[in-house]
Amino acid sequence: MLSQARHSAYWLIVLPALLMLVVFYFVPLGKVLLTSVTDPKPGLGTTALLFTSSSVHRTLITTLRIAAITTFVALLLGYVVAYAMRAATSRRQRLMLFAVLLPFWISVLVRSFAWIALLGTQGPVNRRWSAWA
Repeated sequence: MLSQARHSAYWLIVLPALLMLVVFYFVPLGKVLLTSVTDPKPGLGTTALLFTSSSVHRTLITTLRIAAITTFVALLLGYVVAYAMRAATSRRQRLMLFAVLLPFWISVLVRSFAWIALLGTQGPVNRRWSAWA
């Protein structure tokens, strides 16, 4: 009996998230897929353009080329930094790790300050709501 109560409680907790996933992800995705086979006329004609259009081929090739170059450069730079960190002294390793992680921290700080500016007492969100009250 206790396990059935736990099972029910589990589904009560998961159900809102599941409903949001369906409403905000699967419904729009279904609409896009439906539009892809019905607009401008029913069938797979739009999908066939992916394989026959030269502009789509050029776009895909350009995208793949940029992705490959970016991946290669990121791997090369990452390997160089990792090798330099491995060969450095303990103190320098900590400094290099700090230099690698600093941009991530700055990103979080900038995002946090942006939220504070938007949601602060004098921010645009609260100014709009106070005008309605």
